[in-house]
Amino acid sequence: MYGEGDRQRHQQRYALDGKRLDVLANQYVYSKLATSSSTTPMASYLRGACRLNFWLTTGTVGSYIDHPRQRKTELFRRHVKMNEAEAIFRNPRINIGRGDSSSSRSNNNRTNIGSRGRCRYGQNCYRVDCWFDH
Repeated sequence: MYGEGDRQRHQQRYALDGKRLDVLANQYVYSKLATSSSTTPMASYLRGACRLNFWLTTGTVGSYIDHPRQRKTELFRRHVKMNEAEAIFRNPRINIGRGDSSSSRSNNNRTNIGSRGRCRYGQNCYRVDCWFDH
């Protein structure tokens, strides 16, 4: 497998470890998708209507979720660490607090109101930019 020197060189080159991502994906019941056509090292996983792309060299993660009413939504996070990658496998909608940017292809207007109320989908809501409380 890896010697200590190999492991350090791999960690210097890649922000995320593809083998550890494979283990996490298996643990959270994601299937791995082929990414051989990609020009940059990445790992891509699918579970139901949720796809996660991990760019290994930059540590960027993209979550792509098909919401039942809002259609496709996207959330990107930058400089993700391995412990944060595990949190993303657990909850693809999670906001890690830095480098997050989202977009919705449905282009809904959103208003920020002090008390937003509870989302009727609760923890089953997969809308990346849902403005209701969960």
